[in-house]
Amino acid sequence: MPLWVLCNDLTIGQIYWFFQAQDSVVRGNIARSFTALYKDSHRHGEEITSIQLDKIYRRIKDFRNICAHDERLYCAHPHDRNITVFQLVKDLRLVTDKKRYLEFLQQFESLLVNLEKDIPDYIGYVCCEMGLQNVDVLQTWMQTSRKL
Repeated sequence: MPLWVLCNDLTIGQIYWFFQAQDSVVRGNIARSFTALYKDSHRHGEEITSIQLDKIYRRIKDFRNICAHDERLYCAHPHDRNITVFQLVKDLRLVTDKKRYLEFLQQFESLLVNLEKDIPDYIGYVCCEMGLQNVDVLQTWMQTSRKL
């Protein structure tokens, strides 16, 4: 069975552990494939390493599990205080095509802007817990991502 068929039926966690089980040559080949996919949808290429993929998919898996267990996402810091929702947002840039990533950022920004209207006294706390100083940081990130 081809791996791409198998991956359609695996969970994010299973894909993460499958990647972990591969030897360094296979992991390097997968990273080079992600580098090529990134270059196909962005103006500037960026090398994606197997170490980066390992970290990115671990964070994706951990945040997905937080969501699946109905825990609060905005203030989650799996394994490390420096791992935040905004770190996950930045990670997704490397493993998502540019068009979909920019759509995601637009939706994320819209949620934050609406939240800022609904709870203006607490938006600073929420942003801080997500790894943002304020909504402007996300808007700056969006502008930078559009240029890439």
